[in-house]
Amino acid sequence: MNFIRLVYIFCFLATYQATEFEKCNEGRKACLGIPEGCFPDKPNECEYIIGFEPPSNNEEYVTIELSTHRFTPHIDYIAIGFSDDREMGNEPVTVCSFTDDDKLVHLTWDPPIKFNIPATEEILQVESEKVQLLDSKKTDDRLYCKFKQHTNKGETNPYLADLSKQYHLLFARGPLFNHAEPRVLGAHSFNNNSLEFPQSTSVKLNLLE
Repeated sequence: MNFIRLVYIFCFLATYQATEFEKCNEGRKACLGIPEGCFPDKPNECEYIIGFEPPSNNEEYVTIELSTHRFTPHIDYIAIGFSDDREMGNEPVTVCSFTDDDKLVHLTWDPPIKFNIPATEEILQVESEKVQLLDSKKTDDRLYCKFKQHTNKGETNPYLADLSKQYHLLFARGPLFNHAEPRVLGAHSFNNNSLEFPQSTSVKLNLLE
């Protein structure tokens, strides 16, 4: 049974590569995997895959795709942070949350005290204008979401990154605190040996280039 399950997971990840990420690194769409170097040759070894497509000349939105290995059933969110360093804290974060009945892309800010702040009217207003969920999938082994996020060029907002700048991309996954409130995230692990410990890109990236 374990062998069969491993074969299933490998085929499932290959399907992700062949469909959601099939046009990676062609044209304007770029992709990378974490750990770095796993994608596209070894997608089954990727804990996270991100794809991003910069806007065309007449657009103001970046299309972002996120995928993560769901190694336990309680993994119900995947988040991307836009940071000046490789440490979590004090950066805007975009989250895809999954419940049994709903999928949601939402914004938050990761304050230095390591607890996510609750949604405010300001955040909800920015979300309604600046982010849009395009697609999402949740299976026993994987979370995937695709969304559009405004470039926010030259703007200062603690919840929405100015995507004209370079950032270390931070990735996290974990449980929801309460499935009735998909915006309230449970804590990921703070043990750097844990699979739930956040990961980051080693270099800064500009999603508009």
